[in-house]
Amino acid sequence: AVFNGEGKQNNTAWIGKGAEALGLRGDVGKVDFEAVLDGRDPRTNVQLVQVGGQEQSHRAGTDIPFSAPKSVSLAALVDGDQRLIEAHDKAVTNTIKVLEKDYAQYRETHGGVTKAKDSGNFVVATFRHSTSRENDPQLHSHSLIANITQTQDRVWKATFNDAIFRDQTYITSIYLNELA
Repeated sequence: AVFNGEGKQNNTAWIGKGAEALGLRGDVGKVDFEAVLDGRDPRTNVQLVQVGGQEQSHRAGTDIPFSAPKSVSLAALVDGDQRLIEAHDKAVTNTIKVLEKDYAQYRETHGGVTKAKDSGNFVVATFRHSTSRENDPQLHSHSLIANITQTQDRVWKATFNDAIFRDQTYITSIYLNELA
């Protein structure tokens, strides 16, 4: 992500109950973003989740891309229909809310048995872009789900995203339905 001189980036937003719990609202700032990716509380700098040892690397988060159909991208970006950009942003936010409700999980081990547990919250930094790699008009957002989620006991743990990877096609259909 490229941030401006004030450490902020336009066309960004914090989304999720986990983000709210950390006091993250509005535009994504560089300092807060880096803290969250490192698994730290951006307000206190306290380490929220354990990072891997030297032979392990910390997974900062999971990028979920949401791309508008070409016709929507052209009408929004070439014809300048701001309503379509707003509809895209709303569809991304609503899809993240569905993911948060149905897919926000962490792992918990008891007696040597590890199970996925629902947390109901994510910390998500969303970045909206307007061009493809080929520099064609393409309205899309990258929603980075940080590798932290808060348990019911208010303890922060690493996220467990296996179901998100498994259901990528379904998640895309949720976004497209919200956009429609």
